[in-house]
Amino acid sequence: MATAGETAVLIRARDEASAAINRVQHALHPGITQAVHKANDSTSTLSTVLRRLPFYAAGYFAISKGIQVVEGAFSAATDTVIGFNARLEQSKIAWETMLGSAEAAQGMLFELQQFAAATPFTFPELEQSAKRLMAMGFAARDIVPMMTDIGNTAAALGRGAEGVARITLALGQMQAKGRVSGEELMQLNEVGVSTSEIFQIMAQQTGKSVGELRKLQEQGQLASAVLVKAFRTFAQQNFGGLMEKQATTFQGAM
Repeated sequence: MATAGETAVLIRARDEASAAINRVQHALHPGITQAVHKANDSTSTLSTVLRRLPFYAAGYFAISKGIQVVEGAFSAATDTVIGFNARLEQSKIAWETMLGSAEAAQGMLFELQQFAAATPFTFPELEQSAKRLMAMGFAARDIVPMMTDIGNTAAALGRGAEGVARITLALGQMQAKGRVSGEELMQLNEVGVSTSEIFQIMAQQTGKSVGELRKLQEQGQLASAVLVKAFRTFAQQNFGGLMEKQATTFQGAM
């Protein structure tokens, strides 16, 4: 629900705009009346009156249309504020359930809002992916750092919010399974993530050869934590800080 302050601002803005328009509207009324009264004036012909009436009538109807537009805009603004606050309240309840406390939920929402403000992505887009990561077994403290690496990668690949969702799904499924499967590797490849480069990073981090890691993956014995760690290194080395740069551009700020 909108706060009392937000509602008061909307009502006051609407009242002030409506008052200004009403003054113009009332100013036009005498013009129409005056044009009709001049029909009785000996110096005014009927043709003169008829020529004047469309001008005043057009102005009157234009103002009336303007009032409808302004009222529609304020109605839409009110719905937006109330709708956002309603969604935020629902999000708070969901995070409180997942994290176990209202304080933790508030902290997570604040982090995500700050995070969204510094990226070209919207808060709802990022929050949905964050919830998915949390539901699939990632620790709360890792959510925003993970989202940073995922967002930078999706932005670099030109995949936008859809890329964030698909990378999140692939990594989340791996985390939930506890192992790396060919299905998730294919999902990452389809988005444009170089899994071959990630395997090279895993080899460096584990001391095993790429061939050994491939064999472990085929046997269902390659732990998801190993690949997630390598993915984050891959993202940070190649695309670190990209979202912040894009967020400062004209398009990113839209």
